Amino acid sequence: MFPVLGSALGYVDTNPAGKVFLINENTSDGSFVYHHLMHNHMRDDSIVCFVGTIQSLQHHCAIQSKHGLNLNTLQDSGKFIYIDAMKIYEENESNTPDLRKIVDTIAINVEKHFVKSIFLVIEDVSIFVSLGSSVADIVNFVRYCKSIIQPSANSSNCVAVLVHVDAENDEEIANLCDYLCDLCHVLVEIRNFSTGHFAHVDGEIAVKHLDDCERKNDFRMHFKLDERNLKLFAPGTSPTIL
Repeated sequence: MFPVLGSALGYVDTNPAGKVFLINENTSDGSFVYHHLMHNHMRDDSIVCFVGTIQSLQHHCAIQSKHGLNLNTLQDSGKFIYIDAMKIYEENESNTPDLRKIVDTIAINVEKHFVKSIFLVIEDVSIFVSLGSSVADIVNFVRYCKSIIQPSANSSNCVAVLVHVDAENDEEIANLCDYLCDLCHVLVEIRNFSTGHFAHVDGEIAVKHLDDCERKNDFRMHFKLDERNLKLFAPGTSPTIL
């Protein structure tokens, strides 16, 4: 979808092996990052398991169709698995939030296809905070999901998790982000400009390779996103924010 972004994320000639991506969107929409990752993995004949928490399946189908992929067809063929986490969550009869049923559903679906390369996407785990789950429960949920997929240097299985941050003073979300950073290899931060909105630039994207002690592949750019394209600018080169 977006070659420059793919290169920054480690997708050069082939998909990276065994990576966990944490997408931290701060008052901005970072879903284009996991859509790009999904697109790469499905093009590479991997199976994508998508755990939906915010948007409908139709929403994601519409986005991928603009880039040449039909998620309905891929779902029928078994290459795309959609799990409605909110439906599972709401079916819980107890008053205590329980993420284990979502983990069990992921495990059942993934085990059917484990001979294939698997890419797991969790749309937005921060929604579980507002539903009453503790930070510890959510971190354990992601840890269990990671153990199901078993990303490693010897496999092409990968995981992407998104966290949405609305307020800088939200201590629970800040703690959640900190703990999830310890589980990930690549941190992608998407944020708006604190000084306001600009017509030709949407915000800033930073990619941090936490598994690289030298951090030589870290990446920071300004971006503009439209329906089909992502434009990237070196900081300070867009005339609208000089």
